[in-house]
Amino acid sequence: ICGGPSSGMSTVAKNICTELQKTNISAAVISLANFYQPLRGNLRKSRSRAGSLVEEENKQEVLREIQAINETVDFDDPKQIDFDLLIRGIEQLQERKPFNFPVYDKFYKVRLQSEQKVTPSDVIIVEGALIFCREELRSMFDLSLFIDTDDDVRLSRRVLKNAQKDADQQKPLSQLLKTYENKTKPAFERYIEPTKKYANIIIPNYGFSPDNFELDKMTIQGVDVIITDIKSTISKKRD
Repeated sequence: ICGGPSSGMSTVAKNICTELQKTNISAAVISLANFYQPLRGNLRKSRSRAGSLVEEENKQEVLREIQAINETVDFDDPKQIDFDLLIRGIEQLQERKPFNFPVYDKFYKVRLQSEQKVTPSDVIIVEGALIFCREELRSMFDLSLFIDTDDDVRLSRRVLKNAQKDADQQKPLSQLLKTYENKTKPAFERYIEPTKKYANIIIPNYGFSPDNFELDKMTIQGVDVIITDIKSTISKKRD
């Protein structure tokens, strides 16, 4: 499941996974957001092991380190993704072997010591904005979806997501908009939108209710049809 940042990829992935599991079809979701390349920074790593940032004596140093990373590293560039690890993990699952996937702290920009053990399932759902950028990865998918969402809608969701975070982890609006204009939007136009052609199905997702800010619960049209198709395919394989 591909699309621009904040297009609804994780929501679609969770919806599909939940509905499949209701009918005794095992499913697992793998998020590309956990596959960022490790970055140096002992202060951030110690924080991720110790607990709340508020309790850290070196709080300001940690925040300065994070700010420097946000200003210098372009997380919308495919070079920041560990595609090799993701591909190796999917290969293991296809061979009916479990695999321990990384867990990434988006705010502190570190891989956590804990890992996510994913076991072989009837359906493996991979979601992320850059998953169509690597040909070797694309060739592993039986079905490719692209969530097509207006730029303004995605930006609005990005602002809402930021506002829903804990106060310590919220980005100033000016910084968020600067990152969007200088990195996120150009990266979408350069890396993501051109890969729309690789999708088997394009799902339009052009808005959400301003009365309901629970973005993870928004309804996206067309997903039910895809779920029905997946159920039918799995049923035929079992027969």
